[in-house]
Amino acid sequence: MGFIDSHMHTIFLHYSALEELAKNDYEAVVTLAYLPVPFSSPESLKDHFNHLVYEKTRLRRVGITALVGIGLHPRCIPKRLEIENFLGVIEEFITVADVIGEIGLHVMNDLEVNVLRSQLKIAREHDKPVIIHTPRGKNKIKAIKLILKIIEDVGISPELIVIDHISTNPEILNILSREKVYIGFTIQVGKASVDDVIYAIKTHPQLSERILLNSDAGNEPSDYLSVAKTFEKLCEVIGRNVAYHCAVYNARNFFRI
Repeated sequence: MGFIDSHMHTIFLHYSALEELAKNDYEAVVTLAYLPVPFSSPESLKDHFNHLVYEKTRLRRVGITALVGIGLHPRCIPKRLEIENFLGVIEEFITVADVIGEIGLHVMNDLEVNVLRSQLKIAREHDKPVIIHTPRGKNKIKAIKLILKIIEDVGISPELIVIDHISTNPEILNILSREKVYIGFTIQVGKASVDDVIYAIKTHPQLSERILLNSDAGNEPSDYLSVAKTFEKLCEVIGRNVAYHCAVYNARNFFRI
């Protein structure tokens, strides 16, 4: 089948997990930048990006293509250091990166907004796909609206964007059904379920052309095989063609695989 997980943090996964992905017919995974703590210096960010680039080799050993994402996750942004130096590291690694991500908004303060805007400009200038984080809970709608405004202000093509960790709030689905961005469903407790994906497709069938599935597997509890499992359930309930789009085809188009 050639499943594609559009959002993982494989630096936290044991080698046996990568072998399991290969056994379950995964073609590619997108491994994104993230640490659970802010970066203390531009040098520590360089080390992180080098680690991510090494993941290409580790995944190649099991027969899986790794697409590497670089960037500053909102929870990793240093609060009292010169941010331009960190953005310079992103520029330094841009030629070896496949994706800009995981970037986005979490608490939506001015620092996060400015860093997101700067990283989207880099992505626009280098024609890189982007994975954008959204927060959980009641702030998700506000964050999505602000992200869409920043995308428009920066002038980056919405077709280069995945807005990730989407919920099935009707207002969110109505907003995104009118946009050209791609939509990331994270199949993980507290984020989204297979039933949420089914609900989104049944209520907004056009979204099936822009849905990407992911596990967000990393340092938190998650099922790194959730994309394959979601595919099987979608085949049963919605049909194989739509399931294939969500688990494989849309990601191939978006990431240019």
